[in-house]
Amino acid sequence: TPSSTPSNTPSETPSSTTSSAPSETQNTASAIPSGIPSVTPSGSATLSNSPTHVPSNVAGENDPTVSPSYFPTITATPTPSNTIGTSSPTAKPVSAVPPTIAPTVTPAGAIYYKGFEQGNFPDPPEWTTTNDANASLVWEVTDEFSNSGVYSLRSPVLYNEEGTSAIATATFITDANWPSGQLRFSVLASIQMPLDNFQYFVDGEMRGQEMETSAEFEEMVLLGPGQHTIDFVYNFNPVGMPSDSLPPLEAFPDRVGAVFVDDVYFVPNGTSSTPTGSPILAGPAQSCPAALDRQEVIAEGTTMYYTLVPANPTGSDNGLLCARLEVQGERWVGFGISTDGMMIGSEAVIGRPAEGTVEKYRMDGNSQDGVVSMDEGRQTLTSTSLTQANGVTTLEFAKKLVEPGEIPILEMGENIFLYALGGSNEFGYHAERGSFVVDFDENAAPSPAAFDGSTSIAPTLIPDGAVYYKGFEQGDFPQDYPEWTTSNDGNVDLVWEPTTEEASSGVYSIRSPVLYNEEGTPSSAKATLATNPDWPSGQLLFSVLASIAMPLDNLQYIVDGEIRNQVIVTSSGFEETSIQLSPGQHTIDFVYNFNPTGAPLANLPPPGAFLDRIGAVFIDDVYFVPNVLRSPTRTILNPTISHIDDSTGIPTYIPTTLLPSYFPTVNPTPMGTSKRKGS
Repeated sequence: TPSSTPSNTPSETPSSTTSSAPSETQNTASAIPSGIPSVTPSGSATLSNSPTHVPSNVAGENDPTVSPSYFPTITATPTPSNTIGTSSPTAKPVSAVPPTIAPTVTPAGAIYYKGFEQGNFPDPPEWTTTNDANASLVWEVTDEFSNSGVYSLRSPVLYNEEGTSAIATATFITDANWPSGQLRFSVLASIQMPLDNFQYFVDGEMRGQEMETSAEFEEMVLLGPGQHTIDFVYNFNPVGMPSDSLPPLEAFPDRVGAVFVDDVYFVPNGTSSTPTGSPILAGPAQSCPAALDRQEVIAEGTTMYYTLVPANPTGSDNGLLCARLEVQGERWVGFGISTDGMMIGSEAVIGRPAEGTVEKYRMDGNSQDGVVSMDEGRQTLTSTSLTQANGVTTLEFAKKLVEPGEIPILEMGENIFLYALGGSNEFGYHAERGSFVVDFDENAAPSPAAFDGSTSIAPTLIPDGAVYYKGFEQGDFPQDYPEWTTSNDGNVDLVWEPTTEEASSGVYSIRSPVLYNEEGTPSSAKATLATNPDWPSGQLLFSVLASIAMPLDNLQYIVDGEIRNQVIVTSSGFEETSIQLSPGQHTIDFVYNFNPTGAPLANLPPPGAFLDRIGAVFIDDVYFVPNVLRSPTRTILNPTISHIDDSTGIPTYIPTTLLPSYFPTVNPTPMGTSKRKGS
């Protein structure tokens, strides 16, 4: 279907108002796209990894055309006719909608579909929009972004220099005759806490929340039979921070400051739009061996023991993954299978001690409602067990490698797996999570075991030109690192420590503690490096994975008591950062802060609001290169770090900081290599 070209320079200006066109049909029964186009927050087109069904815009054509999923799908601008009035002189006008723009097909099995291509918005009583403080700043139809067709629904611009909190809601009231089922919708949330967030509610109960800019994705909420009220809520300054504490708009260059909703449809339970794929050959039943012969240390205190039983004959459905996860602590345990390392769209085996169950689940969304138990016919696990003894939770299961309509587990080649661990036996938001890669090829090298202090697994080469290097691969931290200390004035037990959970190279890094507490009490923990007094001027470089999000937490780099930089949003993986040092000894503090603004607990978002946030910082590969030896080899673009002026201490939030990267011309070669997948 045609899609308008997004603006090249997104700006926080109000979008245009509604359009009027022939009414859009509510009840439908034809077939539609199953994929979601890939989109970047700035509006540039990207190609997805797999084809997406894109409905043809040729009237009368019944079958969708399969084509690669670009955003926009087809670069096409509708011919302007009568221009609709705008809510701002700078807003982009929306043209009247020709009756042929709407997709000619709707999602398979859907009994309701709204793509905002035809008809009026709002359209009470089905669709309404409100803003109690300013009736003119409400949700509107826009052609700025769309998931399909030309139009979507856009939240208003609520930013104001006074920092006054504001809310705008788009409300959808469902048909009272609907049975139970799934309400699906596509969302592009170009937002960033603490400036703004997006929430959706069902009958007054929050079902999901987005706190940071994300690529467009399809979300789903489960509905019981009967009428329901669905609220799509865009909030500006939801924490109520003082205006002088809010970061300026330029701190987040990819943020538009708006939410776009498109392709809202309802599918009753028992209907599926997912193809099941080609038939799989049936093979004789196989069983797991008495002992599992391989292991993967997937996180500190978490080990997976496993054996792969190949399909016999090749291509049949009887191959098995036999697995046992042993986890420190009494908690629920989840093991996932993913195509991209992300939770949404993956499938999982979850052991829930409170219910005494081990079952298969679909991960349809980022809220607890999005963790959906598969139908009884898909509960095919065997040899399941969930036990707890001596402070260890053990989850055991055997899963078929290939099952119809599910993500296959590859006998040869890399598989992306996920893990999630609860904070207790009650199922809820995970306390720990991550991804790891396993290649079941029998010729693949075994995974590195946990470091026991007896064998060197440190890199055999240090960065070129470096006079100091620490990769945290040997000894205990900080006891065996005299130049390093770690402290927490509020709780001496909650300090930085070595971990295998994430690593930039080798197996180990150092990790900040979990400081989250239900009272919301601000807390800080720091790891401190005291440099050698004989060092000349030069660059201190280190790799950082900051899995954090304001206003919950941040990371600061402090040199001799002065803040040099800070990180306030989750990074996609390890990023190398540098600090310029003058000659002589210096004290470098890596400070992880929980609730750094001291916001009241009621104003803090729940940890589960940030899907990709672990609530920790990982530091690895710390080294020093004197200026006289430096030889820059590349430049790193690091948009997530806000700069703080050395003389004034005032944040300037530079959105794109170019950091010279004096990375080794010969990379360190670990004797033991981590198989973790960067998050």
